[in-house]
Amino acid sequence: MSSEWDSKELGELFHLKSGSTPSKKKKNYWKGNIPWISASSMYDFFVSDSENRITEEALNSSGKLVEAGTVLLLVRGSILHQRIPICLATRPVSFNQDVKALIPKGEISSEYIFYWLRGYEKKLLQMVDETGIGAGKLDTELLERIEILLPPKNYREKVIRWIKVFDQKIQLNQQINETLEGMAQAIFKSWFVDFDPVRAKIQAIQDGQDSELAAMAAISSCTKVSADGAVLWEETMSALDQKLEAMTEDQRQQLAQTASLFPDELVDSELGEVPRGWEVVNLGSVIENFDSKRVPLSRREREKRKGSFPYYGATSIMDYVEDFLFDGIHVLMAEDGSVMDDKGKPILQYVNGKIWVNNHAHVLKGLSPVSDETLYLFLKTVDIKPYVTGAVQLKINQGNMNSIPFLKADDAILELFSELVKPSFEIRLKNEKETETLSKVRDTLLPKLISGEIEV
Repeated sequence: MSSEWDSKELGELFHLKSGSTPSKKKKNYWKGNIPWISASSMYDFFVSDSENRITEEALNSSGKLVEAGTVLLLVRGSILHQRIPICLATRPVSFNQDVKALIPKGEISSEYIFYWLRGYEKKLLQMVDETGIGAGKLDTELLERIEILLPPKNYREKVIRWIKVFDQKIQLNQQINETLEGMAQAIFKSWFVDFDPVRAKIQAIQDGQDSELAAMAAISSCTKVSADGAVLWEETMSALDQKLEAMTEDQRQQLAQTASLFPDELVDSELGEVPRGWEVVNLGSVIENFDSKRVPLSRREREKRKGSFPYYGATSIMDYVEDFLFDGIHVLMAEDGSVMDDKGKPILQYVNGKIWVNNHAHVLKGLSPVSDETLYLFLKTVDIKPYVTGAVQLKINQGNMNSIPFLKADDAILELFSELVKPSFEIRLKNEKETETLSKVRDTLLPKLISGEIEV
């Protein structure tokens, strides 16, 4: 069937538009509302935002903007030695000079070439050359000469529909996981950062109310406040009553037991006011560190040891190898390179199963009663900037990491919290496993569909 398809070069079908970087010296060019896409933004197939944004003024000066539905292809960067970032913009975005935007010249849709390039990724990897500083590069002239077999329009549309089914399910899993993590983070913040149950008890005592019911209301998100921040006790208790009526007896008892564990006083500490009885310790005292078991493998070594076990780097899976170093749940915290996001929070990965980790990520577990999930959620709240060293190559060394203050709550509270959030993390892992399977099936099918090896 493919012998009857048309053949065109990529350059005949698409114009490869280059991006640019507005002057970093002009503050009025940055922190705007227009996403500026670079290699660090291209971790997913669909891109709508970036940690760096530019202003309209920057765009008018030297920026480049493309509309939603445009294909973006990374052509320069160290990641090209592992994978080829290919993204579809889901909103208008700007982009830097390491990225090419594919602008259609005719009837071939951006959506089809987006899927075609993804199916062609292995061959694109073979085209990667090396710059003088060790980064990978894709030559524009070579890209433009890539031969594309073009099936009839109805076949192209079928390919898009088929692969979209996989992508949409994968995106749904990702959205569910983001929601679950957001809910767990909200509970962590309420209990261990804002101390809502403790503050509710303090306020109730001051107002002559029942402190235990006040804490139960805070834990259940039933607290109602006026415009000036005063607790509206009648409305709060009414909301709590409704919540309790919808619970089973066991759930009501569990809520009351949880509320009783929180103290009704805040005391001074090196971190400011904290709940009475809670202890400020160093992170190193509540974690188990497995850094000594890490083994880095060069790209050449990984090529010789291809397998099914994920090989993790500082920020993501970099490859798959034939053996593993760790098994079970671990929290990976970036040690060097890309160590923090644009908000100054550490780059983290919550992983499970048999894995290999290189020496760019700390490998951690929580020491009971601090669970792995509690450790992960805690690290999500840390401003890591004071613990980062290095001007060019950023690093969070083990000593600095261990010195991060950790507010250790009562053991019973930590154990209850772990039980509360554990099911969410289990669903997350289940979704990630399903996503991995779907991705493998999709990535196996796509090259065969675009080549005509199998028919839709």
